[in-house]
Amino acid sequence: MFQRFFIFIDLRCSTNDLPTFPSFPFRYITLRRSAKDPTLVVVADTKAEALAQSVSALDQNGDILSRLMKNPYSTAMTGFSKITSFMQDQVIPALLDSDEVSQEEKIRAMRELRLKDEDHQLRVHSDAGGEFEVVTQLELPPRPDIFRESPVTKTLWDSFKLPDGTFDQQKLHHLKMNVFRGGLSEELRKEAWKYLLDYKDWFESAATFEKKKAILTEEYNRMKSQWQSITTDQESRFFKYSKRKGLVEKDVARTDRTVPYFQGDENPNLKVLQDMLMTYVMYNFDLGYVQGMSDFAAPILYVMNDEIDAFWCFVGLMQRIQPNFEKDQANIKLQMNQLKDLLVIVNPKLANYLEAHQSDDMYFCFRWVLVWFKREFSFSDTCKLWEVIWTGQPCPNFLLLLCVAILDSQTTIIIDNKFGLTEILKHVNDLSGHLNLDEVLTSAEAIFHQLSASQDKLPLHIREYLNFSRDENAASTP
Repeated sequence: MFQRFFIFIDLRCSTNDLPTFPSFPFRYITLRRSAKDPTLVVVADTKAEALAQSVSALDQNGDILSRLMKNPYSTAMTGFSKITSFMQDQVIPALLDSDEVSQEEKIRAMRELRLKDEDHQLRVHSDAGGEFEVVTQLELPPRPDIFRESPVTKTLWDSFKLPDGTFDQQKLHHLKMNVFRGGLSEELRKEAWKYLLDYKDWFESAATFEKKKAILTEEYNRMKSQWQSITTDQESRFFKYSKRKGLVEKDVARTDRTVPYFQGDENPNLKVLQDMLMTYVMYNFDLGYVQGMSDFAAPILYVMNDEIDAFWCFVGLMQRIQPNFEKDQANIKLQMNQLKDLLVIVNPKLANYLEAHQSDDMYFCFRWVLVWFKREFSFSDTCKLWEVIWTGQPCPNFLLLLCVAILDSQTTIIIDNKFGLTEILKHVNDLSGHLNLDEVLTSAEAIFHQLSASQDKLPLHIREYLNFSRDENAASTP
């Protein structure tokens, strides 16, 4: 795999070439006639079309992340701030008001076009000063057998504490590994999540935390009163606030309504969830509220069952995942690229198949990464999964290994059935509710150890993804 660059090509032709010049640009671009103006021709982006088709294919179940795709081409330009699209790397920010191509055109084009081989498009020959990392297929050792352990109990949790209530720094990693391998008992979850989400510091005493909580409670109430004091008249001239308020109200009304804690039209917990999210708008007005945040807030409120505690735990989580919700979507783009790179190493057969079937941009995994499998697992399993991820063990990118594990388990189905992009999207979407969490967790951990055993042969960027110790002298190829 070659390092990739954008190349600006200097096109020159002689008078002898003029008869063929009109067809020359078509070697590099695809043109579409405008749906608005028949006299206008626009340059179509194959990857933007792939994105539109990806999200459209997921709309069959009314997915929250695809409801804004009624106008997919322009939404692909702006939708990252609304969480309905997620890889804005191929569209130009200046074209936010670009001329639109009809939905029919995009679907037809998606079926006709094959994605050009990016390595062929962007391959350049390095001069003596260039740096390239060539990736060849690796022979990986067998994956070890991994077994899930029992959930951490309060008794075991407390055994890691010192007399003043703080945690023993020397044993903290061991405690986190226990949580990673077994999760938490339900009785412990409320206390432990406060630490895992950075609301409570591992090394602060109970007395210190109570003082801090008093200050945070006052701060929360002050921010809450700010938005509650905005009158209807003020709101009519406060567009950003009004828009965000509308999004919060709409999302809360449909978030986890099958969970008893949130069932019923007059359920007071819905009001608390809405108040939390509106207060977060005031806390972080630059980001505000983006569709999908309620997916993260609801389980936290359920576990905490306390508005103040839930809010500050949510703040701690958002500090980690905020880049997923920002307009440039650089973080989502990065994770998609990392996922593709990992799959190339772990399952090159599937990676090659996806590339040959216009699916190697991993668009079909966007929901997994964006809301951390919230739609794939039950509410209770989601809580178990998230606390495992929050430990940061065994590496910061364990979420991506979970994606790899699931894709790896579906290799035979995808290839034997000769799925194309649309079928892959549908199949992945249909996995919701049919995945065994323990199997996914053990498989992902086994893949981690498989790669760890070969880390001296792994490319540098793969070692960095998995936080393996860097050895500048280690070869990046076998």
